[in-house]
Amino acid sequence: MVTIMNITELRRALRAIGISDRVLAIGGRAEYSWCVEPSTDGMWEVFWYERGNKNGLVRLPSESDACYQILGRLAYSQVLAGTVTARQAFNSRPSPGTSQLLVEWAQSAGYAYTSNDHSGATIFWTDPGGETRFYIRRRFDDGFVLTSTQRASNEQFELAAPAVETIERHLVSRFAWGFRSRKRLPRLRLPNDPTEGAAGFDISEKDGDGFCTLTDHAHQVIAVARASATGVPELVALSHLVSHPLADIIASYEHPEGRPLFAV
Repeated sequence: MVTIMNITELRRALRAIGISDRVLAIGGRAEYSWCVEPSTDGMWEVFWYERGNKNGLVRLPSESDACYQILGRLAYSQVLAGTVTARQAFNSRPSPGTSQLLVEWAQSAGYAYTSNDHSGATIFWTDPGGETRFYIRRRFDDGFVLTSTQRASNEQFELAAPAVETIERHLVSRFAWGFRSRKRLPRLRLPNDPTEGAAGFDISEKDGDGFCTLTDHAHQVIAVARASATGVPELVALSHLVSHPLADIIASYEHPEGRPLFAV
C-alpha cells in the first residue's frame, strides 16, 4: 500500500535522496522553482513557475498524488543529469521480486540473478564477469524503476512502470538477443517506429523533463522511458508485449521464426 504523502514529507524525502528542497516553493509561488498547490476546484497542481507562468502543469486529485508526482519528476531528472545516483533516488523500498520464468529465461541468455543486493535492488548480470547489469528497484510510490550499467559506469535510467510485470516483459525482450545469438537463430523484426505502436496504446510527446509515456486506452500509464533514439522504440515494442502472458512472449522468442508474435 502506498503511504500518504504531504508537503512536509515531500521535503524530507527530497533531502533523503540528496536533492535540495530549495527547488520547491513553500508557502506560495517563487520564481524559478517547483510549486505544489491546491486549485479552486479541489484538484492539486504541480508546475514549474517562471516569469509569472505555470510551466509543465499537471493536475492531480490529491496532495499526496501531487507530492509523489513531483518527487518522481525531480528524481528522474536528477538521475539523468547525474546529480544523484539511481541508488540514492530509488533505494527507499524493499527489493522487488521477479518471476521464476524470467530468472530461467535470463539464465538461458547468459545472465545470472541476484535477488537483493546491498543497494536494495534485484539484479540481472552477465555471467561470467557482470559486465552488463540491470537493476530493478521499487520506487517510493510502489512503482518500479529499471536502470542499467556497462562495466564500471554509473547506472543509467532505462524504464519506469507501475507494475513489475511490465519491467519483466521489457527484460525478456532485452535478453532475447543473447538467447537467439547462442542458438544461432536469425534476428527478429520488431516494431520500433512511433507509428507502429499496438492498437489501443499511445506514446506521448517528449515532456519538459525529457521523458515520454506509454498509456493504454483508459489513459493509464504503462511505462515511462527517455524520449531518445532508444527509449521511444522500446516503448513501441513494449506496447506489443504488455497484453501477452510472459510464457507466450518467451515461446515466440524461442521459436526459430519468432512465431506467433514476431517475424524474421
